Amino acid sequence: MPPNAVHETCPPSKRQKTNHIPYSTHLSIENTDRDFDRRPESGRREWKHRLIPKTNSTEWGAGQNASDRAGLVSETNEYNERLLRTYHRSLSKSDVVLLVSSPFGDRFWSVSRDAADIKVGGLFIHITPLGYYPTTQLLKAPRTFFPQLTIDGYINPRKFLTDADLHSLQALFPESVGARIFISGFLCILFPTVTTLKRANCLEFPPEIGGLPVLLDIADFTLTAQDVESGAALADEEAKSTACLGLKIRLPDGTTALTTVTHAFIPNPSRCKFNLRIADWITRAINALSQFRNPLLGHEAPAFGKTHQSRTDDIIGKELRLFTTNAAIGKITRCYDNPSRILPYPSGYHHDLSLIQGNALPDVMTPPGYPPISEWAPHSEVLAGAPLYATAMNAKTQRWRVIEGEKVPSVVENAVLLGSQYFWEREAYRADVSLLWRTVDHVDSASGYSGSVLCTGVPGGSGQGKAALFQNFEAGLRVWNNPPMFANIKGGFLLPTEIRNSVIVARDPQPQPQYNTLPQHSRLWTHGRRSLSGP
Repeated sequence: MPPNAVHETCPPSKRQKTNHIPYSTHLSIENTDRDFDRRPESGRREWKHRLIPKTNSTEWGAGQNASDRAGLVSETNEYNERLLRTYHRSLSKSDVVLLVSSPFGDRFWSVSRDAADIKVGGLFIHITPLGYYPTTQLLKAPRTFFPQLTIDGYINPRKFLTDADLHSLQALFPESVGARIFISGFLCILFPTVTTLKRANCLEFPPEIGGLPVLLDIADFTLTAQDVESGAALADEEAKSTACLGLKIRLPDGTTALTTVTHAFIPNPSRCKFNLRIADWITRAINALSQFRNPLLGHEAPAFGKTHQSRTDDIIGKELRLFTTNAAIGKITRCYDNPSRILPYPSGYHHDLSLIQGNALPDVMTPPGYPPISEWAPHSEVLAGAPLYATAMNAKTQRWRVIEGEKVPSVVENAVLLGSQYFWEREAYRADVSLLWRTVDHVDSASGYSGSVLCTGVPGGSGQGKAALFQNFEAGLRVWNNPPMFANIKGGFLLPTEIRNSVIVARDPQPQPQYNTLPQHSRLWTHGRRSLSGP
């Protein structure tokens, strides 16, 4: 039983009607990246979550000596796993430490709090999530009276859900707004308010879907744009917010543009209780009125509101400047989102992406020592566990951005993929897909890093980097810890087809000067002799 578990008495509750129109992600996701390979019950795939206790052994010494020794271990085995759990800085402070063996080939650590590293003993560190509170169904046998709504087979967290999967989840949880699939082996259903979550918790639903335990939680996101005073790369004087430069791209029509996030330059509704009560009231009113609609229509009104008034006019035409030089670089000419005026982020955001075009677009470069970004990374490469790193691109000003007062360097060196997220709109029958990850040595907020690029590759390597997506938001992940706490995770929407079909235009980083005392072919000896410096 999780810490501080609370059970509540549930009043009689009635499940809403379900629609029969399948959801679509509206994205060009290859079929090979979707989870179509499902095994029947006879081919059950078992997850193994093994609790690793601490040890009293002093084989590695004590205190800092043992911690230093744990940091040097490159392989996890049955002889050192308890020593690593006891002394490694990323495992020792966690209340719950698991070694997980996934039926899809992964083996990794899973911890109940933020961790300073992404690997221990050669294995990645994932986060063990916790729901808002244990569902009332956890102690009951799985129900089978909704066979038409269940997901066949066993979900592979390293694949994207199918449209039929999304329809099944939304039908099982009619008031939900999204879901997260964690590589650590959990399915978390997201709700807009505590009230809607509690109503869902009182309904009968299977405690396990697709072989993954079901958790319920609140959809709560933090935007990672920040105020102008903190010094990021792009600024909008009217909105008083900033974001990183994204990438410079050549679109399929031959025009050139810079990418940026939409949310940094448009007002976003807060999650204040008044706005949420209004949104919840509108949702319930629409659902009640939908009972008077012609049932032959085959669907009902959304369980979560959706704006019908476009807000793209609020951002199109805005002039943006480089914060470091105050130089105008262009105007926003394209927005891929339609944000809600009432409901909080990410309602109405499909990609959180806008394009800047103009005659003075600056070149963008990766930081010194990092490979240039040459192309887009295939989704399959990211999902399969390719090495990841995040970088904040810089305009050609030679002034690398620094955020003061936060444990974030200008470049985050390494990252690990945690899973995928789906946020749906019932009326539009669409779901917007994001990937979730966490970064090394970064347990605080990365405000100001919206628009930074998540890449596949190894920083400092000789190869080329591949752009996967842009960072758009952060979220607090509720974890198994006492007292209760949240781990910090980051997310970014999948990109539209037009962007992934574009060509990345990136300058190579400035080469480091080479100092050589040997004569060169073009060197003139009449200029004197060069001497080595020394004491």
